[in-house]
Amino acid sequence: GVDCPNVMIMGDLNAYFKEDPVQYFLNNGYDSLVKEDEGSFVFDGYWGSLDYQLYNEDLFEKVKKFEKIQYNSFESLGLDYNLDFGRPSTWFDGSVPYRFSDHDPLVTTVKL
Repeated sequence: GVDCPNVMIMGDLNAYFKEDPVQYFLNNGYDSLVKEDEGSFVFDGYWGSLDYQLYNEDLFEKVKKFEKIQYNSFESLGLDYNLDFGRPSTWFDGSVPYRFSDHDPLVTTVKL
C-alpha cells in the first residue's frame, strides 16, 4: 500500500447501508455523505442505496459539495437500457442521458 492522507472509496458496493461491508468502513475511520434513508437506484419497483462515496477524516474535511443527481433511477422502464427482459431495442434511445443506468450518479467536489 501507499500512505495517502486523502482516501475516498466510491462506487456500487452492492450492500445496503446497514450491511456488513458498509458498516465495516463506517466503523473503521470512514464517513459517508449518503444517508441511510436515501435511495440511489430502483430495481423491480424497489428502491435502495448501494452507491457510496466513503471518505477518511482528512478528505471528509475537504468536501465542499455533495450531490446525488436523481435522473436515472426513477425513469420509466420503457426508457431502460437493459434488454434482458424482452424489451425491444427500439425503445431505448442511447442518444439521450436518461435511464442509461438504474443508479443515480453521486458527485462530490473537494478542495485539496
